[in-house]
Amino acid sequence: MNPFVSNGNKLRWRFENVKDLDENGKYSETFEIGPTKWKIFIRTELVGTVNYLAVFSYYAGDNENEKQWICHTHRTIKLINQNENGIDVSDTFSICYSNSRKIWEWPYLDKWDNSMKDGYMKNDSIIIDIDLSFKYYDFSKNIPNLTDIILKVEDIEFHTSKAILCMQSEYFYDLFINKNHKETVIEIKNVELRDFRFFLASFYPLFESVENKNYEKLIELAEKYKVPTLHKNCEQFLLKYVNITLEKKLEYADKYDYYDLLKHCVKSLDTAQKIKNIQKSVEFHKFKESTKLMIMTRILDFY
Repeated sequence: MNPFVSNGNKLRWRFENVKDLDENGKYSETFEIGPTKWKIFIRTELVGTVNYLAVFSYYAGDNENEKQWICHTHRTIKLINQNENGIDVSDTFSICYSNSRKIWEWPYLDKWDNSMKDGYMKNDSIIIDIDLSFKYYDFSKNIPNLTDIILKVEDIEFHTSKAILCMQSEYFYDLFINKNHKETVIEIKNVELRDFRFFLASFYPLFESVENKNYEKLIELAEKYKVPTLHKNCEQFLLKYVNITLEKKLEYADKYDYYDLLKHCVKSLDTAQKIKNIQKSVEFHKFKESTKLMIMTRILDFY
């Protein structure tokens, strides 16, 4: 399999004997996608007082020996209606995978009571269908004419390209071009393996590596290795992600010169009281003078 690949896959599994499905769940058999292995896992999930059908993607490979790959998936998971002309129930989302997690986020496809009727369950069986767009990078392979440098993290070797590193990172450009670094192995210290995989994958085209579980580490690495494109991706994530306080977003915007995020945050200060609360925060006095000025100018809109 091409170690830098983008492809699509369709997975389908009929789960039998599901009338008594509970929180212990059921697994499909293993699907092989290139060198990776996956299972579909279903169970009922109690949310408040309502029981739902939950569907998981489950990594079924060797966690100990598969530490150099990462992939980004965009998928649509469907509960198939087995009646002719029946309407399927579906959910679509994207997520990054590596071998460091076994079970990943899941959609609630429907209330379990609904899943047991209206054609979704037939002869005590349900069908789960997954359309999977799969972007995959395997850094374990030394490829002649493509990989010419090894980055070593926690004794794990990642084969990559000086050219790609230089195009994305001012740090590596300075190291390889200006300082003419000749060694073929570089040890990366003070970085966790999981964080480094997401960081390195961000150098490659079309890979969306920023998510709520890693954006803080990726911002630190983008700054440490001077990677403008990763900084921009992190800024775009912060603009869209709602589960971060306005105060925290302002801190990131000020510290890393995320101007679009700064404008968004200042615009979100839509009352004089919100502005006063920011002024009283611990971080306000640490902001750049230009940031303070934008915030204080905003208060004029309310008088």
